[in-house]
Amino acid sequence: MKRKFLIIGSGYRAAFYARIALGLPEMYEVPLMYCRSDEKAAKMRKLCHIFTTTSIDDCLAYGADFAVVAVNKASIAKVSVQWAGYGIPVLAETPIGMTSSDLKLVEDALHQGRHIECAEQYRYEPVHSAWLSVLKTGIIGEVSQMTCSAGQYYHGFDLITSYLQSERIPCDIHAFSYSAPLIETDSREGLITDRRKKLETRTSAVLKFENGKQAFYDYTDVQDRSLIRRKYFNVRGTAGEITNARISFVNQAGHVENYKLKRKLKQDGSGTAALYLKDTCVYANPYPSSSLSDDETSMALCMDRLFDKRDPESIRDALYDAKFRICMEDAVHTPFILVHCQPD
Repeated sequence: MKRKFLIIGSGYRAAFYARIALGLPEMYEVPLMYCRSDEKAAKMRKLCHIFTTTSIDDCLAYGADFAVVAVNKASIAKVSVQWAGYGIPVLAETPIGMTSSDLKLVEDALHQGRHIECAEQYRYEPVHSAWLSVLKTGIIGEVSQMTCSAGQYYHGFDLITSYLQSERIPCDIHAFSYSAPLIETDSREGLITDRRKKLETRTSAVLKFENGKQAFYDYTDVQDRSLIRRKYFNVRGTAGEITNARISFVNQAGHVENYKLKRKLKQDGSGTAALYLKDTCVYANPYPSSSLSDDETSMALCMDRLFDKRDPESIRDALYDAKFRICMEDAVHTPFILVHCQPD
């Protein structure tokens, strides 16, 4: 039986979920999107080719298996708790909360038995999914350090704790930020070629976890939309290291080996079909016949995991990720003082 879901929200991110449903017609019915105005409902119905409504009663009568909350960041916690209160499992966009009050609101809802999870998709992106599976083999030994410039705040922290196997481990933060001009190159509306400039704010931080592991976080607020500010990451272990798509390690004979992940595209070129390390497949696209992009594929996996109830405790990681963002802002405002961050 096909799955049915609601999309709460009518912006850029909400449209992602519409594309996922239409890109996986064998899995999903055409979703119903809840909009706050008739004008927005008509616009999104035409743009996304899905059903839209401004009526909560229509949404509740739809019989959805779950709801995706993709509203503005300041409203995610409140809206997620609202729809979970109707008895519908909720997959919330990141971050799950922007303030301590938001996080408490979600915590209280969880204690009341509400089902809320968060679409933290970065760990399911092809390269990260591949390396996280490779690390389980112990190929680079015990992992203790990471440099991460691959995601902002909560996304970056989720990657750090995943690679360092330090989920929900308290840490101390020493952070600072500074700004400098940068030529803009890209936007949601398309490429920018007039060499206009804007200030980029770079935030850097040293994280020391209570288990002895350490990370260096480094990201700018325009990195997601810049063609000259590349993402990168480095993971170090006792027997080797991973840097982006490359790995170096000492083998059992004591010799150093170097390899690069080999990417196989889907037939239509829309995304990654598989990743190989030497001749071993370390990532296989779960929807190989779809036309979903890699980003959409990782988000679809979050939807799958919610529907299958594979990891209901993942919301605890998301709450800690969101708290890290709050602690980071405190640390940036007090650059000479360590800020302690721990899960509630």
